[in-house]
Amino acid sequence: GSFYAVNTLIDHIMTKDDPRLRDIIVKVDLKSLSKFKHDDPTKFGIAILGFPFDEGCVRNGGRDGANQGPSVFRYHCYKIGTQPNPEWNLNVADHVIIYDMGDIDANLSYDAAHQQLAKTVHKLLSKNCIPFIIGGSNDQSYFNFLGLANYLQHATPSRIANN
Repeated sequence: GSFYAVNTLIDHIMTKDDPRLRDIIVKVDLKSLSKFKHDDPTKFGIAILGFPFDEGCVRNGGRDGANQGPSVFRYHCYKIGTQPNPEWNLNVADHVIIYDMGDIDANLSYDAAHQQLAKTVHKLLSKNCIPFIIGGSNDQSYFNFLGLANYLQHATPSRIANN
C-alpha cells in the first residue's frame, strides 16, 4: 500500500545528518554466538532476538500471525531516529550498542524452539547483553524467565554487579 511507498521514499532522502537505528545496529549471526562477546564497558549491550513462532497463540484459540513479529519489528525499528534526547542531552548511540542476533530457527519444533530460546537468553546474559526478545506468542515468557533463572543460578554477586 501507500504506507510502504512513503517509507521507501523517506529511506531514499535520509542523510548522514539524520541517523537511524539501522546505522548503529550490529548484525550478529546467531550461529556464531559462542564466539560473540560484548566487551565495551562504556556502553550497554542490547541483543535483539527474534522468536518467530505463533503456535502458542493458535493452540490457545488466538489468531495466528505472531510469527511475523520479529520481521515487522525490524522493518520499523531500523527506521527510528537516534536523535539526541534534549532533556538529558544524550544520544543513544553514545551509550548503547544494539546487536541484532537474528531469529531462533523457525524450522525447530515448538518444544525445541522454546528450549533454544532459554539457552540463548542465558548465553546472551552471560555475554553482558540484555536480551530483547521479539515474538511470537506469550508462551515464550516462561522460557525467557528460564534463561534468566539459569543465568542467575550460576552468577556471583560481583558478576551481576559488573553487568
